[in-house]
Amino acid sequence: PGVGKTSCLVPLALVVAGFQSHLSDISSKYHRKVIYVTEDKWQIDSIIHGTIKHMLLTDGTKVTYEMIAERFIVVETMKSKIPDIIRLAEIADIYKEDYQATNGIISMKPLIVFDTSSASFSLDDENDNSEASKYVAAIKENFINKHIPVWIVAHTAKAHKRAEVAALSVRGAGAFEGDANCVAYLISEEGVNSRYFVLGKHRYAARYKEIAIDSVVHQEMAVNAYGDPEDVFYRYSTLERSSEGDRIQAKEEAAAQKEVKKEEFFKEKVFGLVISNPKMTLTELIVAVGGKQDIARDNIKIMLELGELKQVFSGQKSGNNKEI
Repeated sequence: PGVGKTSCLVPLALVVAGFQSHLSDISSKYHRKVIYVTEDKWQIDSIIHGTIKHMLLTDGTKVTYEMIAERFIVVETMKSKIPDIIRLAEIADIYKEDYQATNGIISMKPLIVFDTSSASFSLDDENDNSEASKYVAAIKENFINKHIPVWIVAHTAKAHKRAEVAALSVRGAGAFEGDANCVAYLISEEGVNSRYFVLGKHRYAARYKEIAIDSVVHQEMAVNAYGDPEDVFYRYSTLERSSEGDRIQAKEEAAAQKEVKKEEFFKEKVFGLVISNPKMTLTELIVAVGGKQDIARDNIKIMLELGELKQVFSGQKSGNNKEI
């Protein structure tokens, strides 16, 4: 929860619908319409607004609301029983598109996204594997066997956001994960702004196994329901092919940058203390810095060795009590 599932998955689903950003190297050869079943339509609308404001297609075309509305259908979800889910499959043919391929006409059925499973499926107990298996069987029979691709979005069983992919699993019943053609996880790395969409178990040869999603928050002035001006925030995300090596490198660079910032903060604090009290001794400075005194002492000694600080005699003090 809170890792940014929808903010990352909507741009990916938009690629499926044919909206590839000029900033992205993620594409789809044949486009499908998308039926996005969501528990938070407002959030989807906000992401689409950001897409319209900031996306150019690879040929430089500006994306419009009408273009997205024709190919990306948003449906507010409620907890639904299996017969209701099946009805969605029955109307999917309305949104199919035919393409002229090398070997003839191919029919592209729409992508169905359930975001999330807990909001879309009426499970009395999400830990009941037999109950979840009935939904899986219905989806396989009425969607997958009819060439209607399905994404089911779920939370992970782990409370933390960062983990090795092999240690992650879907929360509750494992039926959704066990029968999937592909399982992927959205993860964050400490200090890294990007989110990573990482393949777990998959039953095909993947050309690449990770996607980096960079999300930028924008704001603009709007008028609220009471007629008053109000700042509204929205996100726009871009997708880029990535790898485990790229992700680890980004994590290491973020950690190094964090250490640099800690060092800069420490030095600024030390300089501020010395400037405010020019007659402070080394011992007094170590105490004033706070925290673990042995760490403060070691860092201050490094600053002395580098010439960033200097100890001087006042004529009254000596040894460790020389003034800084």
